[in-house]
Amino acid sequence: MQLKKEHCTGCGYCVLVCPYDALTSNGWAELIPANCTDCNLCVYACPSDCFTPEPEFPLKPYHPRVKDEYDVVIIGSGLGGLMAGAALAQAGRSVAVFEKLGFPGGRYTELDYKGAAVTTGAWTNLGPKSHIGRFLAELGIELEYTSIADVGLAEQYTLRFPDGRHYASLFDLLTPAARKAWLKAVLRGGEEAMRRGRGGAGEQGSRGAGEKSNPALQPSNLPTFQPFDFAQDKPSNPSTSLRTSPPTFQLSTLSAADYIAQFSNDPDLLAAVEAIAATASGLSSQAMPASEYIQITLDGREAGRDFAMPVGGVRAIIKALTRALRQAGGELFVRSPVAEILTVPSVHPAEELVGTQGNLKHAEFLQVPPSSYLRSNLTATGIKLADGRTIRSRIVLHNGGPHRFIQLVGETNLPPDYLARLTSLKGVECAALFGATREPLFADAPITMTPCCRRVVGVFAPTLLDPRLSKHGLHLFDAFFPVYSDDRTAELELALADLRDLFPNFDEVVQWTVPMFFTGTWPGTESGQTFGQIGDDRLDPVTPIQNCFLVGMDVKGSGVAGDLIPLGVRRVLELLG
Repeated sequence: MQLKKEHCTGCGYCVLVCPYDALTSNGWAELIPANCTDCNLCVYACPSDCFTPEPEFPLKPYHPRVKDEYDVVIIGSGLGGLMAGAALAQAGRSVAVFEKLGFPGGRYTELDYKGAAVTTGAWTNLGPKSHIGRFLAELGIELEYTSIADVGLAEQYTLRFPDGRHYASLFDLLTPAARKAWLKAVLRGGEEAMRRGRGGAGEQGSRGAGEKSNPALQPSNLPTFQPFDFAQDKPSNPSTSLRTSPPTFQLSTLSAADYIAQFSNDPDLLAAVEAIAATASGLSSQAMPASEYIQITLDGREAGRDFAMPVGGVRAIIKALTRALRQAGGELFVRSPVAEILTVPSVHPAEELVGTQGNLKHAEFLQVPPSSYLRSNLTATGIKLADGRTIRSRIVLHNGGPHRFIQLVGETNLPPDYLARLTSLKGVECAALFGATREPLFADAPITMTPCCRRVVGVFAPTLLDPRLSKHGLHLFDAFFPVYSDDRTAELELALADLRDLFPNFDEVVQWTVPMFFTGTWPGTESGQTFGQIGDDRLDPVTPIQNCFLVGMDVKGSGVAGDLIPLGVRRVLELLG
């Protein structure tokens, strides 16, 4: 096996799938030739094309039987692609999903490693009350969840500082004055979101059409706000108090850190907000708009003690969606990379969608919103697979991110302003150290937020909710951290130093670890939840190419990381009628 290390983005998937421990990682994949059997499993696990088989051990030809034509083809079997595929198949469309990797789910599944279910990126989905949970229920998918209430826990997260301090909850950490300040900041932010009719995600709010609004945002549940001196617990003079709220906030243009600081300058509160924002999005509280922080906080509070993960991990979601897709007549093809989105010149853009079979409502979903970009003069007609076969379709959905979309369509086929928008997106580079210990690192909540660390911002313990995720009785942890330099090995060492500070017995109890970096062409997301990239300012699912739409993490919506994906899927389903 030949390893092109310069292509490696550090995801670690190759380490997870190798049955002979022939691969290791210190931020970059390392091949151990003596252990390699040239089984080629790493080739189908790598999203970055790092591996080339030796000539004497070529890849076996893989040509799954596909039809010549479908109503809808979907590129990528991530969460958004599978959700859209299952829903469209249930609506009677002929659907085919094509996945480059050897497994569906992308960053939202798990792979087996040393008897443990190791996430490929995502942690959990907040449970049945989340956007993901509601969408699955509407598809008729019934999952078994394990909530914090089910396992006898009271909090979604605790807080642990590297100086040894440990708190059972955010309220346990804060002084009475800081606690009141934080509550008022969240309630005032929710009130402002309702007043503007945005909820962080445009006129539909963060829920999107078809979902009920967050009851925590209803006007009857929000107090009337007046400037308040939190230290004295009485109304203040707006002209003299630095922590007085102005009459209105531009929540989408004010950072979460600056917004909270207007209510309180308590250093522990500000440090906790930093850790929560970074854990939820991979961004600092200075880079995250206040509106996004408020929405994330309200979504978490709505989940309450129903905060949960599916039994079997997030992979249970992918398995359920795959099953729903196939039961409705849809098809999923793994190890089937797409080389090109096929297009032809548009004769009359408004008529291209109707076709000979169709009930598509072209007049509704081809109308370009005022904020969208100019349409091209091209219409998508299908895809070309890497093996050379072409497949016709009336609709193409892309679930592979903006960078890959540009490659598949071609730069010259996109309007310059739209191309500039895609290439100027600010992504999130982040990492996780996934591991197993012989004793639990903590046991009072599934998540420990870790303010004031050098790198680690939060640690998730999936086996606290579902011990069956580890077949050998070990305790799993997933330590998440933003990446601030190109030296992944140095970033990893800083994260390990944080874990040793947070858990003094770490080296004594750790059994194994796998570093997983999401950088370069395989980032945590290509569209971070930062200024100009939240709510309705995220990418419109309607692309300039007729009949071609986007789904996935980059599309319009607000919420906790991957939990916003169903919001963009809903928009596409509404457009397709």
